[in-house]
Amino acid sequence: MFVTTKCFNTDHGYEQATHALKLSLGRLEMEHVDLYLIHWPVPATDLYVETWQALIDAQKAGLAREIGVSNFQPAHLERIEENVDLFDFALTDEDTAAIERLDAGHRTGPDPDTFVRPGA
Repeated sequence: MFVTTKCFNTDHGYEQATHALKLSLGRLEMEHVDLYLIHWPVPATDLYVETWQALIDAQKAGLAREIGVSNFQPAHLERIEENVDLFDFALTDEDTAAIERLDAGHRTGPDPDTFVRPGA
């Protein structure tokens, strides 16, 4: 089994992201997850670089084996790369084009910018 959890949009920021992971670990009754993701960059709050630093530190502390992002655009990834010491991959032109196609509305499922949790 491979266990992934995400830092949801309302949990951005260093302290909030760390707290959210610890809550998830408690609910899962686990000491670590295999993958901890930032669910969406939430550009309006502008905390995704700080949140990424929290994920780096969580990984170093053994709370997450791997860390990553979902739903990020090239500009978001480039900003992380410019501001954080750990960014261990490079975007190729093909990667950037694929992300831009998704961003142009060629995706399936709800739009993360307007998604509201059921019952919220």
